[in-house]
Amino acid sequence: MMNPSIQLGVRLQTLYELILDRQRPTRRYDQIWDCCCDHGYLGRALLNANCCEQVIFVDQVPHIMDRLADRLRTVRSGFQLITGDAGKLSLASEKSQLVILAGVGGEQLVEMLIDLEALNPGASVDYLLCPVNHTRALRQYLHQNPQRFKLLHERILCDRGRFYEVLFTTSHDSSVTEAKISLCGEMWDFSLADHQTYHAKLLRYYRARLRNDPDGLAAQALEDYQSLNSITASDAPSR
Repeated sequence: MMNPSIQLGVRLQTLYELILDRQRPTRRYDQIWDCCCDHGYLGRALLNANCCEQVIFVDQVPHIMDRLADRLRTVRSGFQLITGDAGKLSLASEKSQLVILAGVGGEQLVEMLIDLEALNPGASVDYLLCPVNHTRALRQYLHQNPQRFKLLHERILCDRGRFYEVLFTTSHDSSVTEAKISLCGEMWDFSLADHQTYHAKLLRYYRARLRNDPDGLAAQALEDYQSLNSITASDAPSR
């Protein structure tokens, strides 16, 4: 048996709770893919919670997977280890699947999603995405592909002084209709100090980018984030 008290930080604990909330008595994921899994803490917690048929750990660094295999040596079933590129996965079209992509930048996540979507056009997939930076690039890609990426949930969180945006998407849930992903997000609540701090950080970043902005993308992003000042705590939707 696994250790029942795997300790997760704020970021991974948030992802863990979102996954459990998404599960229903009549609908469990057949497979959950913990990609770029590092030490595998999140996947191990999910495996311990017995919330799906199989947890698949994916990382392209061999020694990481070797250490993870050692940590899982007492677990006899319910998981698989894959040493390879998360963008090259083969997802079974007949299974309900969740792909977790976290721990890398937004631009790299876009490359992975493009590859995964091209390789698995008929797969029934939810994506739980949490880039470490360049979230705007990820949002632009998701925004431009609304049929494949409908928003289930989005959130801002702070873990050890670093800010993250979490995006939970689906392509196949018929109950989700008008859920096009915003370029800036609709989860802002400026009554929260963390949201204020993160917003100020984004403004500083894009103001600095204006010095070298030949395509105008930084200027547009700055304008979009500045417009968020009109959102109040009472206006902010709860997703």
